[in-house]
Amino acid sequence: MRSYKPGSRPPARPFTDEELASVRLPALVLVGGRSALLRPRQVVERVTSLIPGVRAEIVERAGHGLNLERPEVVNARLLEFIGGVGQEPRELPHGGR
Repeated sequence: MRSYKPGSRPPARPFTDEELASVRLPALVLVGGRSALLRPRQVVERVTSLIPGVRAEIVERAGHGLNLERPEVVNARLLEFIGGVGQEPRELPHGGR
């Protein structure tokens, strides 16, 4: 099954482990609990194991379009995240900050 129309852009490729591990900024990852494109628990496990200090959450009762399906949850998490950036020191591997 194709997830795009012929002649349009191909679907985005997943981030590699190396790309995720190289993230050095505060990161928030939200994934819909009913996403047909992703495996939510695996996404959360993967990003939390690779991105130092990431905040990751499964948004229940939402699919891949969680910002449209659950805007109140997404907006609340974004505001919490933005409000907390810079409040807590982040521990990075290899002694970095």
